[in-house]
Amino acid sequence: SETYLQALADALPQDSYDVVLARSGEEALELLAVQPVDCILLDLMMPGLGGLETCRRLKSVAILRDIPVVMLTAAEDRETMIEGLGAGADDFISKSSDFAVLHARVGAQLRRKQFEDENRLFREQLLEKELEAAEARSAKNVAEVRAALVEELELKNKELDAFSYSVAHDLRAPLRSIDGFSQALLEDYADKLDDMGQQYLRYVRESAQQMAELIDNLLDLSRITRSELVRGALDLTSIAHEVTGRLRRQNPKQDVSAVVADGLLAEGDARLLTVVFENLLGNAWKFSSKRGDATI
Repeated sequence: SETYLQALADALPQDSYDVVLARSGEEALELLAVQPVDCILLDLMMPGLGGLETCRRLKSVAILRDIPVVMLTAAEDRETMIEGLGAGADDFISKSSDFAVLHARVGAQLRRKQFEDENRLFREQLLEKELEAAEARSAKNVAEVRAALVEELELKNKELDAFSYSVAHDLRAPLRSIDGFSQALLEDYADKLDDMGQQYLRYVRESAQQMAELIDNLLDLSRITRSELVRGALDLTSIAHEVTGRLRRQNPKQDVSAVVADGLLAEGDARLLTVVFENLLGNAWKFSSKRGDATI
């Protein structure tokens, strides 16, 4: 009823409430999609979409579900009230020209909603604080675990250094003996060995020297990989030329053509990448030593 709708709006104190009117269930749903409200007064009988179905649809929308719905009806039978409450209404009031009860019920619903909102906010703040505390505890535990792991890693590195030194020292001594006595045999007893015997001794010396080189390389690599990674802009072309230059000076009799592209810029650790190039180019130099026209 347009007349009752307007009378109801006028009855609510203008200093306490802002009232927005809807003349059907469809219009109410459209309005609520854009207009936030704190309480809904809903007539049971309306043109188009009825009050019960409008209430059901309101309660099915998450952002509208907590808004109190006070249902108004001229019917006062028990079944109608039960049906309205079953549709999701929070209160049920019989229509009357005396709006005192309505005013009191609306105030009660608004206070209940305010209490629930404050309680919900309090729970959210409490949960947020609990999460912050849990994150702080987690961060502390992670920091403690990290510190323990770093300490253990440092201890292991010290043990590895000691082990590497011990192994290198213990292995170098017999290798020097093998190489030294093999050289002595070649120099002092060459006349007692045929060509094959001398070649075998040279193989022994070559293997001993190669193993000594491997030990040195492993120790160097162990020291390098435990140092801090320092990234920066670098010129790979320049590094490659420096490494090939050293290889030429170390192997002056070996004729190798090294072709390096210009302008090879990169970002990385210059010291470690120099080691990479020394290994790669050193291997290429070594395994092409038998060729007279080697090109890298």
